Amino acid sequence: MGATRPPRWMELATVCIVGSCAFDALAQFIPFRDLPGASKVRSASRAFDGVESAGLIGSIRWDEENGCLYFEKDGGWTRVSIESGAQTAVQPGDIPDQKQSARQDNRRRRSNGGDPGRGRQRTRESSPDGKWTIGTDGSNVTLTETGGATIALTTDGKDGLRYGTASWVYGEELDQKSAMWWSPDSKQVAFYRFDERNVPQYFMVRGYTTLRTRIESECYPKAGDPNPIALPRIRDIASGKDLDIDLGADSYIYGIEFTDDSRELLVHRLNRHQDHLELLAVDVTTGTIRVVVEETQPCFLKHLPKMQFLEDGRRFLWETERSGSAQLELRSLDPMMPIALTATADNVPVANIVEVNETRGDLFFTAYSSATMINPQLYRVRLDGTERERITPDDLHYSRFRISPSGRAVVAIDQTISTPPSTRLYSAVGPPRAAMATLAQGETDPFESRGFPRSQLLHMKAADGTTTMYGKLFLPAQFDPKGETPLVVLVYGGPTSRSVENTFDPVNGMTELGFAIAQIDNRGTSGRGKAFEDATYLKLGLVDLDDQAAGVRQIDALPGIDGTRVGIAGSSYGGYLSVLALLRYPDVFHAGVAESAVTDWRNYDTIYTERYMRTPAENPEGYDQGSCTKLAGALEGDLLLLHGMNDDNVHPSNCFQLVHELQGLARPFEMMIFPTAGHGVAGPSVDSVTWSFLVKSLQGKDQP
Repeated sequence: MGATRPPRWMELATVCIVGSCAFDALAQFIPFRDLPGASKVRSASRAFDGVESAGLIGSIRWDEENGCLYFEKDGGWTRVSIESGAQTAVQPGDIPDQKQSARQDNRRRRSNGGDPGRGRQRTRESSPDGKWTIGTDGSNVTLTETGGATIALTTDGKDGLRYGTASWVYGEELDQKSAMWWSPDSKQVAFYRFDERNVPQYFMVRGYTTLRTRIESECYPKAGDPNPIALPRIRDIASGKDLDIDLGADSYIYGIEFTDDSRELLVHRLNRHQDHLELLAVDVTTGTIRVVVEETQPCFLKHLPKMQFLEDGRRFLWETERSGSAQLELRSLDPMMPIALTATADNVPVANIVEVNETRGDLFFTAYSSATMINPQLYRVRLDGTERERITPDDLHYSRFRISPSGRAVVAIDQTISTPPSTRLYSAVGPPRAAMATLAQGETDPFESRGFPRSQLLHMKAADGTTTMYGKLFLPAQFDPKGETPLVVLVYGGPTSRSVENTFDPVNGMTELGFAIAQIDNRGTSGRGKAFEDATYLKLGLVDLDDQAAGVRQIDALPGIDGTRVGIAGSSYGGYLSVLALLRYPDVFHAGVAESAVTDWRNYDTIYTERYMRTPAENPEGYDQGSCTKLAGALEGDLLLLHGMNDDNVHPSNCFQLVHELQGLARPFEMMIFPTAGHGVAGPSVDSVTWSFLVKSLQGKDQP
């Protein structure tokens, strides 16, 4: 941090908070456009414009009766023989009409109310027959007949007892955007009775840029606090009778919808430790509850496993991790032994459902079975669990699949981080083999002609010395393998997240500021099986950060990287790891920019935090070891804190608790507050303050 007078070109309002041993000048934040190399950032980002499109096609039409398909590219159409791969240009008028394949049914989301915003629920839902609308004012619900009267369904909602809505934490952590649900026959409607009367409130000051501020509050259960009690209430429209479904006081109740026949209400019930999940079916007439699926795990469960119904509305695909990795099985709402569909001999994790075709009786799905364990491969299996086959042949990232109506051929895109996409035709019958035809070929090497080093997919070892993890590395255009380029790690790293994909990603323009830039997926991130995901259980900020540090040490061993000048920057969980990196690994990380950072897990909500940490009473050592505030005295490097004062997710008190500790310990740091920003600050000053700080800290440059 400099102590000279801010130059006249400094255009940003800045705040420098320091310890009691204090500096006598404000920190210098440089407008982004004035940073050395800033003029090259945009041109670097644009250098590869159009490269991806060369290997992509537009519409396709299958004509399997005549053994061919047609595809469009750049306004022209081409005919491809499915047998020989021969290609012939054709006129649009020569293309037969597309023959439609059997209907694919995705899991139904019957709401028509739109997206209510992050962490919130919709306030109105219309019945499928269009005759009724149920709505909430945040406390009570009303039912309105189209063109008719409005009646109150509840009247006692107030002071923490609410109907037809849930809370921010249910929306944010359980993906609950709805709190009112119609039966398909429009004869019943279900809605939450949501009791928050024992949940502590969190108060936020709003209006910092206005003449007078105001106070807003949210019932926000922090780790260890009492949770809200949610139960569904079912109203029978014709009789006006209500049926309350009591599913327990200390469980999470969510993922609610009626069955296709309107006879039952499906509910996910998850215990507080989140290691026991039940899919329940509730009889809408009697309230009788039965368990359809039950899952347990020694650590934590995926709270909304994949679930996709077949056409009969009774059978469904269900994602389970009982084997130690995500797999799909066929289940039913009626008594039936589940059918394992996707499990391979080596138990590789399933990635996604691509297509279910009941006419053919098969399922197409992707799984991580490549040598590079983040490359999804396409598989086909019959719905009775037989004839499971891998289709895609190479250690590449495959995506955007288009299956022929017969299921015997597929068009797919393949790519890597440094190889632009290409589109190819494959046989979906028999063992995996080379493409039958290349429909569009990407550039073979777009880097040399544009003057940039190749982006790299890094294969690294985690801190345990044995587990493989992956990262991405970008180098500046003028990178010198014999030089000493500082490194910036852009981090998220939170549980079950994913930052590193082996998809074409040729450049990060910020390298032109004079940095190598890396991203690393530590243990705890997704797609690698339960052992990989569970490694951070009860130890957030320990195993994950150990892996980030181990990754940096391996990058430091590469030619041209200066491991004595390493920065780290991230937002939310990434902000947390950015602060903690300076505290736990000052020998590895020398500067950090932490945006919207959790600084102690006691500050965050019950559902997310306890899923991975249990409560503070159950795991005090884990909470203390991962606490930035308790480790504040270890700060050695340069730290910049960024936080929005309207952040209702990671509350500003996270930031101020750390500030208070650092001030009391006389540890200098820098800080910028955003008066009107919520979670994740944005605006022209963010890039300026972030990158000028890193340039100054890692390159010693105080001015252009």
